[in-house]
Amino acid sequence: SKVPSVEDISNLLCSAFDFNFNDNDTMKRLERDCNTGIYATHWGGLSQSTFTEDGVLEATDIFLGQDHDGDEALVQKLKWWSGKDSKLIRNKLSLEHSSINWMMTGGSESPTTSFSDSIKTTSLIEGELLTRYLAAPLLFGLVSPRYILQKANEAAALKETNFLDNMTPPLFKSKNSIEAARTIVESREWHKLFAYKNRLQHDGKEDNLNVGYWRWHGFLCRYVGCNINKGSENGASKEGITLVHGFGASGSQWKKAITELKDTFDGDLEFEALAPDLIGFGQCEKPSLTYTQYLWESYTSSFMKDIAIGKQKWNGYTIGGNSIGGFTAMSASADDTVVNNDSDPLIVTCNGANGSKKCKGLILMNSAGKVFKKEEIDAMTTHNGSTVAEATANDLIGLSSPPSRQIAKVGGSGL
Repeated sequence: SKVPSVEDISNLLCSAFDFNFNDNDTMKRLERDCNTGIYATHWGGLSQSTFTEDGVLEATDIFLGQDHDGDEALVQKLKWWSGKDSKLIRNKLSLEHSSINWMMTGGSESPTTSFSDSIKTTSLIEGELLTRYLAAPLLFGLVSPRYILQKANEAAALKETNFLDNMTPPLFKSKNSIEAARTIVESREWHKLFAYKNRLQHDGKEDNLNVGYWRWHGFLCRYVGCNINKGSENGASKEGITLVHGFGASGSQWKKAITELKDTFDGDLEFEALAPDLIGFGQCEKPSLTYTQYLWESYTSSFMKDIAIGKQKWNGYTIGGNSIGGFTAMSASADDTVVNNDSDPLIVTCNGANGSKKCKGLILMNSAGKVFKKEEIDAMTTHNGSTVAEATANDLIGLSSPPSRQIAKVGGSGL
C-alpha cells in the first residue's frame, strides 16, 4: 500500500475530529492555539520544515564549526530565527515568547521603533538556541545524543588552542560552544540515569511520598505526591492541591506539609497532593535556557494540565506556593481562568494557551512579589495605559541590556 500523503492525513483528521482544515479562520485559530510551547522550539513557533535529519545535522555542524561561534553562527548561516526567511512564528499572546523575543532582538527605544531583525545571541545562555531547537529532535529520536556528543568531541580534538586560551579559566571565556553542545547531551543522560537509579533503589518512593516523572518539552522532570484521602465509595469527583517550592528548593520541601494534610483531612472527597520540582531545580533537568517567571509559570500550567488533570484526573484543584513558588502559583492560577474567544479582546498569558478553569483556590506562603489592593492595581497602568504584561506582549518595554556572559557566569558560579 502507498504511503499516505499530507492531504490524505488531513482529510482523515478532518473526519475524525469534525474539524475543517480548509477554513482559513479555523486554521488561524489552530495555529495560534498550537503555538504555546516555549519560544523557538517545535512546540513554540519553529517551523516543522526544520524538523528534519538534514536540518539537525547541518545545525550541529554549524554550531561546532571551525570558528566555534555556536549560536551566533546558527543565526548567521541558517536564518531561521529572523528576517524574510524566518522559520519562527511568535505567539503574541505568550509572555514567554514576547520576553525571549525582546532579549533576542534587544528591544527598541520607543513604541514607534520596531525591533531589530538581527538576533543578539549574547543576550541568551550560551547554546540556548541549539538547546531549544534540539528539544523535539532529541525527544523523538531524530538524532542520537551520542552523535551530538561525538561531533563535540571531534571539534574539541581539532581545536587549535594558543597559550592564552589554555591559561584562561572557562569562567572567563566568552565562547565555549563545544562545552555547550556536550551539556545538552550529558545533562539529559545524567538526569535519566539518576532517575533510573532512584526508581530501582527506592521503588518509586521518597519516604511517605510517591515519586513520578514526566517530560516537558522533552526535558525529564520530577514530582512527588500522595493520596490524602481515599474518599467515599459513591464515585464523588477527585480534587487535589499542588504545592510549588521556592528558589533553590524542590518538591521535597513539602513532605511535612503533605503529611500534616493527610493526618488532618476530614471529608468524603477523594483528595491528592502533588509537589513538582520546577525545571532547573531539584531532580529536574537543568537545560541551558533563560529562566524567567514566564518559563516557570508555563511549566506549572502545563504540569496542572498534563499531570494533575490529565493523568490524575482531578476535577478541580487548589494551588499554593512559597517564595518564588508563590508568585508562580499565583500567576498560573490567573492563567487558568483565561479562555480566549476570537469574538472577545484576547488576553495574554504565560504561554498563550487557554486555561482549564478548574482552579478553585490559591494559597500564598511567604510569597515573592508585593500584594496590592484592587484599586492600587487599577491605578498601576504603565506604558500608555498598559499593564506590564500588555506592554511586554506589545513590545513596549524599551531596550534589553543584560550583563555580559562573563559577569553572568561569575554570578552563577557564586550561587
